[in-house]
Amino acid sequence: MKSYPLIETLFDALYPQSQEAKKDFMLFIKQHEATSVESPWYTYTPIVAMTLYVDLFSNDILSLKEKLSYFKDLEINLIHLMPLLKTRKDENDGGYAVVDFNDVDEKFGTKDDLLDIINYFHKHDIKLMIDFVLNHIAKEHQWSMNAMQGDVLYQNYFMMFDDAFIPSQFDLTVPLVIPERKKTNFTYIESMSKYVYTSFSDYQWDLNYKNPYVLIDMLKQLYTFSKWGIDMVRLDAIPFMWKTIGTNCRNLPEVHVLMRLFRAFRDLTCPNVALLGEAIVEPDEIVKYFGTDEAPECDFMYDANLMVDLWHTVATQDGRLLTSDANRFQLPKHATWLNYIRCHDDIGWGLNEEALRSQGFDPFMHKQFLISFFNGSFEGSFSKGIDYQKNEQTHDARTNGMFASLAGIEDAKDQQASMLFDLSINRIKMLNGLLFFYQGAPMIYAGDDIGMINDTSYLEDDTKKDDSRWIHRPFYDWQLYDNIMHQKDQRFEIYRDLKQLIALRKKEPLLSPFTNQRAINIHNSDIVVLEKRHQKDGLIGIFNVSNKTTSLNLSFMKEYGYTKIQKDLIQGRKILKTQSSMILAPYEILFIPVKTA
Repeated sequence: MKSYPLIETLFDALYPQSQEAKKDFMLFIKQHEATSVESPWYTYTPIVAMTLYVDLFSNDILSLKEKLSYFKDLEINLIHLMPLLKTRKDENDGGYAVVDFNDVDEKFGTKDDLLDIINYFHKHDIKLMIDFVLNHIAKEHQWSMNAMQGDVLYQNYFMMFDDAFIPSQFDLTVPLVIPERKKTNFTYIESMSKYVYTSFSDYQWDLNYKNPYVLIDMLKQLYTFSKWGIDMVRLDAIPFMWKTIGTNCRNLPEVHVLMRLFRAFRDLTCPNVALLGEAIVEPDEIVKYFGTDEAPECDFMYDANLMVDLWHTVATQDGRLLTSDANRFQLPKHATWLNYIRCHDDIGWGLNEEALRSQGFDPFMHKQFLISFFNGSFEGSFSKGIDYQKNEQTHDARTNGMFASLAGIEDAKDQQASMLFDLSINRIKMLNGLLFFYQGAPMIYAGDDIGMINDTSYLEDDTKKDDSRWIHRPFYDWQLYDNIMHQKDQRFEIYRDLKQLIALRKKEPLLSPFTNQRAINIHNSDIVVLEKRHQKDGLIGIFNVSNKTTSLNLSFMKEYGYTKIQKDLIQGRKILKTQSSMILAPYEILFIPVKTA
């Protein structure tokens, strides 16, 4: 049999006693090895992504065809179809309690519908991404059902224990994911008389990756997705995948070996499928899931830290933290971020505390400020967010809300204040400008393109009213979209500005997802300056992050060796060689091409 030394070495590192499983695994790889792909699509495509719930956006899968002109007008070339695989009928964690990886939930259509839409969008140069929940499955999944019926083979697909002793030992060191919902990481299943590891809910059973056949079956599923034509998979909840008693069961070294196995398997069998990792953990841990140049893991990772930094910057009108964090990590050559301002989930206020302290902030008090600013209770706040998972003892809370509501559009509408509305429009343009300039690929949350505001109708739905995240999960407002297309709503400016940024992103090579960046400290907290450079060509992004007019000292241009300064790509502003400073309007942004000697 052909040898695959890397994948065999990685497999042996986790499963040294499982040679029969390795033999089966290597045979599958040999039978399904792909023709080598020199440059997979995601290494050269100027990605502009959109994430959406199918039912909220178009009702069902096939109706997405009717929205082709919408995607083409915005130049979206990657669509993340939020959880659409078959899920349980009852509470299902927003679709993340999967019953069958090989079928589509009937409320969206059928698997044939999905295959049809994949083929249809591919013909129009649009890629598709779906979620692949790696850590757990629904208790109604066939593997779980087999286990409950006494099948020992499938009981070993999970972490099961006959009594509470070992579960209690895990609970000593493993934090609870949702403490207000569960007081232990385990669920007692009476029909089996066993305790099952269930990190997220009683109906989501954690998979046991210490069993090599769990890994093999999940890798085969990745291959199946590639045969459907899926272009990118979002690997959900990867930090939780390996459990060792006495640890916190988060980000363990074995998880990185698993990710290297996913990467190596992908490279051999389905190299055109991009791997996006989801790890909502500390930034120092997130970046590890890229691996290294020598030992690569994921192609893309969500930069949840950028979202938090952007909203901190808006609330404080202080660009120092963003400047500091922009220089924090040097990414491997194969890897980059998938960036967003808002998504389907909440905002958790996990900031770079060391940087905050160096800038004069007390991290605890600053978090309290951010919570109150974005729920609108802080005097002078323009935000209309709401608290989520508020802890009355610790005063901790997360924040929910649509982009436009957090950025002041809803407040300006309520006050019928045109000046505040204009300021909010410019604030949104500034944030989108940072998103599109920043290293990585930008992702837009459907509805943010037209400035949709919070939707409180979820409070009238008994199945949703206890989860305030539904305030930012509205049905896409096609009437508002039509009004915007006919410029009957001032929010057409948001859409217009976004289209300009997308066009620049597609046109300007230095805005490639893989171009490195650095932040330039110009000693003015009102302004963030980012630089992208390739050989002698450079692009400078200048962002006034404040709501006031401010002056930018241009001496840094000479210090960094820029010999030729061209006119700004956003407005066409020119900087003269003799100019020593320039005035920036509130939230003004500039993209300035430069050359060095």
